[in-house]
Amino acid sequence: MNNRSTGKSTNPTQKSDSSCSETSRFPSGFHPPLQVIADALTLAGIDYLISDTTDDLRFSGIRIFSKETITDDSKPVSAHMSLRSRNQQSSTTDDTSAPAHMSLQSGNQDSAMQDDTSASASKYVYLCPESELDGLPDDFLSGRSFLLLCRDPHASFRRSMPGRIYIRDNHSLPEILSLVQDLFDRFHEWDLKIQEAFLLQTPLQEIFDLSQTIFRNPIFLHDRDFIILAECNYPEQKMKRGRDRRTGLPMVQMDLINDFRTDPVYIDGLKERHPVMYPSEQTGYQILYRNIWQGDIYRGRILDLEVDSRILPGDFAVIDYLGELLEHFLYSGDLRKFSISDDTYELMVRLCEKEETDEQQVLSYLRYQNWNRNDRYVVMRIVTQQRDFNIISSYAVLNQINTILAAGRAFFHQEGITLVVNLSYAHEKTSDVVSRLAVPMRDSLLKIGVSSELRDFFRLGILFDQANIALNFGLSGNSMIWYYYFDQYMLDYMIRCSTEDMPAELLCSDALQKLLEYDQKNHTALAHTLEAYLLHDRNVLQTSKELYIHRSTLSYRLEKIRRLISINLDDPKERIKLLLSYYMLGMLHE
Repeated sequence: MNNRSTGKSTNPTQKSDSSCSETSRFPSGFHPPLQVIADALTLAGIDYLISDTTDDLRFSGIRIFSKETITDDSKPVSAHMSLRSRNQQSSTTDDTSAPAHMSLQSGNQDSAMQDDTSASASKYVYLCPESELDGLPDDFLSGRSFLLLCRDPHASFRRSMPGRIYIRDNHSLPEILSLVQDLFDRFHEWDLKIQEAFLLQTPLQEIFDLSQTIFRNPIFLHDRDFIILAECNYPEQKMKRGRDRRTGLPMVQMDLINDFRTDPVYIDGLKERHPVMYPSEQTGYQILYRNIWQGDIYRGRILDLEVDSRILPGDFAVIDYLGELLEHFLYSGDLRKFSISDDTYELMVRLCEKEETDEQQVLSYLRYQNWNRNDRYVVMRIVTQQRDFNIISSYAVLNQINTILAAGRAFFHQEGITLVVNLSYAHEKTSDVVSRLAVPMRDSLLKIGVSSELRDFFRLGILFDQANIALNFGLSGNSMIWYYYFDQYMLDYMIRCSTEDMPAELLCSDALQKLLEYDQKNHTALAHTLEAYLLHDRNVLQTSKELYIHRSTLSYRLEKIRRLISINLDDPKERIKLLLSYYMLGMLHE
């Protein structure tokens, strides 16, 4: 292999700090830069030269053509090779003279690139013999990148055309086309899988497992405490690990940590917002790393260790994209929380549904979260009444909730979202949490039922029931608001439970029933007078104002009520029975 490159060997994906800090925007998908294609040629042993590469170019596919196929809009008119979706076979041809094109079909990503003519988002790399470029207009050549097969790469290279890779013509078009097609296919499939994994909140280790065929060296992710959260291609025979005494989790060896903490190169690297190569003095091998940020807060680092294969310039773009995805889905300021296994989801569901759970597993989860069993907990139940609320919208809301709440765990459950919040962790009140959820709830037209507080994590099932009860009563009674507290509907629930086995009218006070019968027969309003008197805590002045009567009139009526029903209104139990009876009859009437 004779790989001669005039491109710089330094970071090919360096960005300005302003662009790197924009991590709230979801990455549009991995579109390889030209350098990634050059690296594939290097690994395949293909002799090439590369001109000055530009960091801004990103590609979604490749085309081959001859001059006869170039139309006014500079696109080939017929296709003999196309890269189809994952389950379809690609057709091929050995006719190198025939016009052909290959384009990656990637849902709306490719269509989004269709009309983007900026230099930062070129749609295709063009593959053709160099002779096909003779006589083409300059504006066509300047707006596209090419893989050129040529007899004399040195002569062609002196033309200094940016974004060009020159390949000796002893390599055939189908050979190069197949190589680059496989490259795009492999990266596209990887991209779809890891984006889906992030959306599903798959544990970090499983996400890194999906990257085994993308990275040629061991890669791993550690948090700011050097705890290793995920890794792939890890060679146990070559590299040793330490153990964190508190959690038992694997971590970087302590002697290396101590060296890093005093190394000015390492310390300066903590400020970087783009992939950087760490020299080999400390470890004996180079390390390509990419810091993970949450806003302006450093949260951890992805590392690509140059122990099995030489790190190539295109690797910068790949690790940078993985870092962008991590930053986008990083919530609660804690990468470790995102690395929890699916067992956590099952544990939460079992607790909410009052199923038998392993006490040690629950306690281990609490320790992992730095929560205590007797902290203040509240459970919330979130549903939507939108008919067009699809699964993508659901994932977006779930991620948004988990981003907003530092001490909460949201998960899909029973055709909605269940949210468990530790109020003690952040010294919050329930109303504070509900207020912080206002934007996603209103934007997505969601409804939320809120339980009472309880100081026992093992009794989440009771809180879940309360949240469901509040939601059901709230939706049936007041659909105009978006949040419903169990405390607001507790009495309604108590009355519903008590009337399941006995009609409401039979649970009402006999004294009240007698008073109602008297009013109906004599066209009086003594029952209404008594209700107002009780609701105003037996305050004569307030009750008189409420009823628009004189105090002497009220005193006369109250005396008459006492004679009719023979009840002691100074007894709290009697007053409670009367108030509950009024409430039940009101519900019955409604």
